[in-house]
Amino acid sequence: MNLDANPLTKLPGNLAIEKELLIRFKNHMIFSFCLIDIDNFKAYSDKYGYSRGSDVLLWLGNVISDVVKIFGHEIDFIGHIGGDDFVLISEPARVRTLCKEIINRFDTSIHSFYNEDDRKRGFIISVDRQNHLTQFQIMTLSIAILSNDKIPVADPREVAERIADLKRYAKTFPKSLYVCENRREE
Repeated sequence: MNLDANPLTKLPGNLAIEKELLIRFKNHMIFSFCLIDIDNFKAYSDKYGYSRGSDVLLWLGNVISDVVKIFGHEIDFIGHIGGDDFVLISEPARVRTLCKEIINRFDTSIHSFYNEDDRKRGFIISVDRQNHLTQFQIMTLSIAILSNDKIPVADPREVAERIADLKRYAKTFPKSLYVCENRREE
């Protein structure tokens, strides 16, 4: 599994994340799968450079790890899919507390990664994906939470599909937040 670790954060990567999910499925465990994504990260990295972008990723990995150490449990799992996408697997009873604390710590300190002028303005000017100069607000977090306590999840592929939909929805809001899937088994 060390070969699968993200080289920057040293957190487990895709193979380890899938293995962790398979173990939880095999043991019929109830869990919440969280996909943690940084909004406006690409614009930040484009303006400030990949090295400062890496500093943000390393810092967020440490924030998540610290929160889990303090508020989590030994069976909680943290992974780094790559880029600005992280994973947290916990229990439904604990997941909201963890996500709230991660967001609180992120929002409290993220401004320190910007220069003073950008902090005062509350946005940066960078190039968008169509190569146009655009305003991008200070980075925020979108966290999508999928729990298998209300409706069964069959396999890691289904988790990936459903969590991607939730992430797209979470990113429509201009602030840090977490969203949970509302479906229930009928």
